[in-house]
Amino acid sequence: MPKGPRARAAEATSASSAAKDFGKEVRAALSKRGIRLVGTTWLPDEKGSFANGERGYLLDDNGTGKVRDYRGVLSLAGY
Repeated sequence: MPKGPRARAAEATSASSAAKDFGKEVRAALSKRGIRLVGTTWLPDEKGSFANGERGYLLDDNGTGKVRDYRGVLSLAGY
């Protein structure tokens, strides 16, 4: 189903929000591995509470969707 202008704008905003958390070098390293930052989400803490959670990053890893925390993204980039 084709996406409307609002859906495309929301998707672009979410992706740029995720990208601004990482430097150009990290984004380039991810791109070389075929990994693209798609957006963000909120991850619960180890007790399952979202109140004390952390930002999660939605990734497209060569066609496979993944969710990683900040350290996980850096690890995928080789840092």
